[in-house]
Formats: sequence, C-alpha cells, structure tokens
Amino acid sequence: MIRSFRHKGLTELFKTGRSGKIKVEHQSKLLRQLDALDAAIKPEDMNLPGWRFHKLAGDLKGFYAVSVSGNWRLIFDGMMVRLMLTISTTTERRYDNKCF
Repeated sequence: MIRSFRHKGLTELFKTGRSGKIKVEHQSKLLRQLDALDAAIKPEDMNLPGWRFHKLAGDLKGFYAVSVSGNWRLIFDGMMVRLMLTISTTTERRYDNKCF
C-alpha cells in the first residue's frame, strides 16, 4: 500500500489519473505501476516483465526501483514513492540527486 509520495505529480496522477507535472508518454505506465505498487504486499510483487525491478544500493540502500522509460525510474520503499532520473555509466549505475 502506498503511504506517501515525494513527487507532487505522482500524487496528482495517482489520485486523479493525470498530471501536468509528468510527461504524457509516461503517465499510462506509471498509473499501472502505481496501481500495482498500491496492491503489493512485498517489494518483490513489483517484479513484473518489462519493469526491470531491482534493489538499490549506496545512498538509496533499502529502496527498490522499476523502470518507467529510458533513464526514469519509479523508486520506492515501504513508506514513500519517488520519481527519479538516473544517470547510467558504462561501468556502474549511479543515481544522481535529482529526486522529484
């Protein structure tokens, strides 16, 4: 169950079904992901085909992510949901400080 959002656009999207703060091309997938996350009992319930579910490390240890599109990820733990832009390098995946 989703308890809180860090991104106002995600809150609006979850409550109303659309948001001017999130790209239109991401909204339908994000809605499916948010619905699945709200129904999830454990993080692994988000491990669905094409969503590239994975645990995070470093500063975001304890969080999980699913792919939205390109460098955009839906980041979550048991309490909070975030939308984050990721920067990937060839040797490692690191998450910048751009939490939205």
